[in-house]
Amino acid sequence: MTVKDEEYRYISEHVYWLDPKHPQYSKSYKEGAIKNFGETKFQILKIKNSFDGMQAMAVAPIVHSKLENKNFKNKKNLTNFRVLK
Repeated sequence: MTVKDEEYRYISEHVYWLDPKHPQYSKSYKEGAIKNFGETKFQILKIKNSFDGMQAMAVAPIVHSKLENKNFKNKKNLTNFRVLK
């Protein structure tokens, strides 16, 4: 399966929602959850919230009701960096 650039963009936008300070914060983003990002369902494999303000999320597409991870490299979306004072 090929993941479209638009789906990567959608995932990158939604990783910000892991931050409790974000206006669209959602507790439903947790490891093992299945989310629609664009036109494809993805399973959230790993979430990392660092003390330095970075959120990261690894996801893999679900194809024909099965997690497809043999032909797909898990993509980590690293966003929301903050400078600590």
